[in-house]
Amino acid sequence: MVGRYPFKHSANLEARYAIHNIVHEDKLPVDYGAIPHAIFTSPQIAAVGVTEQSLKRQGKKENEDYLKSIYRFINIGMGLTIEDHEGFVKFLIDKQSRRILGCHNIGKDASVLIHEVSVAMKVSDSMGNIGTIDNINRTVHVHPALSEVVARAASQL
Repeated sequence: MVGRYPFKHSANLEARYAIHNIVHEDKLPVDYGAIPHAIFTSPQIAAVGVTEQSLKRQGKKENEDYLKSIYRFINIGMGLTIEDHEGFVKFLIDKQSRRILGCHNIGKDASVLIHEVSVAMKVSDSMGNIGTIDNINRTVHVHPALSEVVARAASQL
């Protein structure tokens, strides 16, 4: 395997950097921040960033170093409509900076929903802070759309 992640979308990212570095004199290292991945099972599983297990292995403690939020699909209008009793979104954020460390999503269209979080992790807020949960909290979500589950999980933080 060449590169950091064994995903086609990661290879596409690396190819863009390779082309840039071949064509331009200013060489750029590949930015591997916020690489999402998905497993197309039923239900779908998707994630971006770190896992809670990896934070604990680093000696990080919940409520001291990081905050966690879990919101279930069944608790939003569309989740009720599709009767998804299993699906959920889980956020992990840095307690001090509010930066999104990771997001995990299991349920219908998880592979689509994770993109909102990937984008939020890459952009700056109005204060210049990169990748904060506030990027999602300031965004208006359609009701009753499945993406509300991301908004509700974020709003708990």
